[in-house]
Amino acid sequence: MSDIEELLDDVERRLRVRKTTKIKSWEIGNLVMNRLKKLDPVAYLLFASVYKDFQSLDDFEGEITRLQDSPAPNRAETNCDTEEE
Repeated sequence: MSDIEELLDDVERRLRVRKTTKIKSWEIGNLVMNRLKKLDPVAYLLFASVYKDFQSLDDFEGEITRLQDSPAPNRAETNCDTEEE
């Protein structure tokens, strides 16, 4: 299974265990962004640019700076249970 398929399966699993059938789109977006950030920073940046509606190069530069300042996860942490929302 590819990393992206695993990411999607993980997001779907997390959503299915919730006690509600109503899920807000921002919840899905945050789940995807948080996992992409750990899996592939470039894919994360591309997703974030649309999801966060980047309007300028400054938006990209700011997000790149935040990525560079955050600790790099090791491979085992890409499927961790912590969520940043």
